[in-house]
Amino acid sequence: MPGVRGDESRAPPKRLLIDVKEHTSHITWRTGSTVLVSSDVAAQAIIEGRGVRRYPDLARFLVNDWQANGVHRAATDPALDEAVLHVRNSAAFEDVVSVLDALRAPQRAFPDAKQA
Repeated sequence: MPGVRGDESRAPPKRLLIDVKEHTSHITWRTGSTVLVSSDVAAQAIIEGRGVRRYPDLARFLVNDWQANGVHRAATDPALDEAVLHVRNSAAFEDVVSVLDALRAPQRAFPDAKQA
């Protein structure tokens, strides 16, 4: 085929996959199809004022898991780790947003930035 030949020897990136089930979240770090680390976290929602739903246990787990397994943790590294979120078709929109909020819990400081 015509075109520029890519570097086929590069390993696939390490990714965080979150599979949200009805009562648990299955969390894996993978490189391609190889599972490096796998854990299950109970999905216990906390309803805050005005009906805001949070998953604090999931957020705490993701912070610790990213610190142990994340690739781009240094403040001088501009790249971000990749995450793939799988949810069932019947999942409520509020649950998906709450899991995305928990996914933003791991943060690092960037030089010359006002926020992480």
